[in-house]
Formats: sequence, structure tokens, C-alpha cells
Amino acid sequence: MPRRALPQLGCLIVIDDFGAGFSNFDRIWRLRPDIVKIDREMTRRVTIEPLARRMFTGIISVLRERARSYAWRASRPRPRRFVRSTPTPT
Repeated sequence: MPRRALPQLGCLIVIDDFGAGFSNFDRIWRLRPDIVKIDREMTRRVTIEPLARRMFTGIISVLRERARSYAWRASRPRPRRFVRSTPTPT
């Protein structure tokens, strides 16, 4: 089924745990997901590692171009909340 047919069926493409395992940039390019949820370990590293922080900035830049929205889990485990962003059309 072509990607463009999915919205007509009420379906969204969601990539969960982006940055872990098989969720990589290739999937972002090929699938053009509607929503991308970023891996919790990646967001944890952003708070303690300068290199991870710089990489995260680049990842967010790519996601703004390729996904309708993206989210990551806030650094505190409770309450469970997600930070969401919807890119502005270019």
C-alpha cells in the first residue's frame, strides 16, 4: 500500500524510540513518519553530555523537515509527560 493512501484510511506512521536499535535516519527518509518519538536514553544523555546535546540539536532539525511532529520524554520519570513539537510548514 502506498504511503499516501494511509491518511485516507485514518492511519499515521509513528516511529517509536528513534535513535535506538533499528529506528534510524534511513527509516525517517523512507517512511516520512507523521510522528517520531525519541528514545529516552538519548534524551537522558542530552542532559549530561555536550556531544549528545549537539547531536540532538541536529536530529531535531532533521525531524522538523521530515516529520509532522516529534516528541521526547521529559527528563524526570514522574509524572509521565512528553514534550511535543509540530514543525511549521516551509
